[in-house]
Amino acid sequence: MRKIYTLLLPCLIAMSVIAQEPNVTIRKCVDEETTPVIDGTVDDVWDYVEGNVMEEYGEPEPSIIEAIWKMMWSDESLIIYVSVDDDNHCDRWCTNLEDWQSDRVEIYLDVNEVLWDGLGANPDVTPGGPSSGHYQFTTPWEQDAEEATGTSNQWPSDNPYDWGYYLDGDYFDYEVSIPWTSLVDSTGVAFTPADAKIFGFQILMTDVDASDVNTPKYLHWCENVSPWDNMDSAGVIQLSEASVTGIYNHEAIKTINVYPNPARNYITISAEMGTATEVRIYNTVGQEVLWIEKYNGERIYLAGLKTGLYYAVVYDNKRRLLGKNKFTIIK
Repeated sequence: MRKIYTLLLPCLIAMSVIAQEPNVTIRKCVDEETTPVIDGTVDDVWDYVEGNVMEEYGEPEPSIIEAIWKMMWSDESLIIYVSVDDDNHCDRWCTNLEDWQSDRVEIYLDVNEVLWDGLGANPDVTPGGPSSGHYQFTTPWEQDAEEATGTSNQWPSDNPYDWGYYLDGDYFDYEVSIPWTSLVDSTGVAFTPADAKIFGFQILMTDVDASDVNTPKYLHWCENVSPWDNMDSAGVIQLSEASVTGIYNHEAIKTINVYPNPARNYITISAEMGTATEVRIYNTVGQEVLWIEKYNGERIYLAGLKTGLYYAVVYDNKRRLLGKNKFTIIK
């Protein structure tokens, strides 16, 4: 029996190490300028942070057009931003069901030293739940509120976190700031952030459409069917002392060329092909009026847009800002 144990132990250790290789490294915000205000309004600094796409897993497929999450950290808290472009936003007042059965974002964290433990965030599973270092954070919508901020307590640990959202039709931005003191591992010790430290992370978007409120669909960042029950296949985040200030202040954003300008029926943008993969057009009040998901230098037709001033913004495939410029439409 001792020989079998001797052989198994290195295997288990090796599996734990493999399971904890980082998927994403995140930068630190170290000053007021680069620390987002948690209100659902997208601070400029988020444009400089790498984005991660949430994928479709399971059947039926969700009808969400796009969902992106970004992350930063400070000595005090973990800060997460999510943008979701849905085709039919449906909260609990739309479904007449519980919050967890409607459109919402769910954030899962595992702050244990060893992440591979077969446990989820479900407090009904012994010894699961917050006492074992696993957490779920989610905030319901407020009725008829296009903008909202607040502080909630993570259930059932009662630890506070801040949140904010901005809702525009079927599109929304969501921010959450989770104090490190709210994240206690299985030994009862609060997670202490430091360079190269890791933690488990999963993000899930529930998608419900008004035409079928009884069939929820899901987007995940990593292929994990139910982090509520088991977080072993969640992703791994690694902290870096590299400052967000380094990219926010010192990597100059290019002024892209938009022509013809003024424009009537179309514009063309000169940007480095193979890098610029996404173009978004905004009006002067910040509303997105046109989105080209994959741009290759072709004409962008402006049918339906009125005379006025607009802004063209170019992003790479990690949703980081590459360049921007303004242009005018005349009819």
